[in-house]
Amino acid sequence: IIASISPAVALPLAKTLKLERSTTDRLTIETSLTDVFSIILVFTFTSAVGGTNISVGRMLGSILSSLIFAAVIGLLASYVWLRMLSWVRKFPNTNLATFFFLFIVFGVSDFLGFSGAIASLAFGLGVANKPFAFIERMRGKELPPLSSIAEGERSFFDEVIFLLKTFFFVYLGISMRFASPLIIGLGLAVVIAIYILRFFAARQLLPRDTLRRDVRYSAIMAPKGLASAVLAGLPLAAGMAGAEEIRDATYIIVFFSIVLTAALVTAFERTTLSHHFDGLLRNFPSPVRPALLVSPAGHHHAEAKSDTGSDAPGKEGG
Repeated sequence: IIASISPAVALPLAKTLKLERSTTDRLTIETSLTDVFSIILVFTFTSAVGGTNISVGRMLGSILSSLIFAAVIGLLASYVWLRMLSWVRKFPNTNLATFFFLFIVFGVSDFLGFSGAIASLAFGLGVANKPFAFIERMRGKELPPLSSIAEGERSFFDEVIFLLKTFFFVYLGISMRFASPLIIGLGLAVVIAIYILRFFAARQLLPRDTLRRDVRYSAIMAPKGLASAVLAGLPLAAGMAGAEEIRDATYIIVFFSIVLTAALVTAFERTTLSHHFDGLLRNFPSPVRPALLVSPAGHHHAEAKSDTGSDAPGKEGG
């Protein structure tokens, strides 16, 4: 339930911090995959409640089939929609058309027993990247170019995402209950353990050419979000023992993880904590930035200078 990382928190932070493109891409893939696997695994385990045992082979087969067939449905739907889009735009007031077609894709995939979330993700990837050259070659004839999502539609999607984020935090605040000090302590301990393990995982698994600053922020990008909050209610709906405690502990973990991520980002930017943290990341390169030097003739020229410490505020430029 708490394996997923919230894209609504991590990705805007990565954009605000201006991390390297490769780091942002890794975070995007990580948040997408963790959400997907969390949803599938939790649904699989909760649906197995009441059975005599859980077959590992059957569970893996269910996961793979759900992923593959849902992705195929989403990609094919995106191709069909891009072909239809120029015709749809001949009608007035079609800014919401893509949004509502996505609901249809989600519903069809879910009705067939596959993951609606994966189908929606694949639909978005297909609409944004248009990886359909093989389909065009199979048709064997010249076709009109595929339509694209207009800038106005992208802006609308951004506004919808903003609203969803707002409602999520309101929902989280309403749902949280601080009834048991034991659950609060357990949630805080789990969050601390997650961040410690993530630091060692980032230090060991990230490429050695990753900038030290990017490694530092990647190591703290583990906020939990909407997927965890929604999945926390599934054990209760399935009638599992201890489901209320699971739900309350998950809400506490989501809350503390978001707060801790925000607090660490602020501390790295405004205090000397980044210096101490970077001392544990000496295997990764520091950013190289220009430093202005004054020549004997009085002319300024730039020279590349490697940062021996961390990128603390006030040291940018020369």
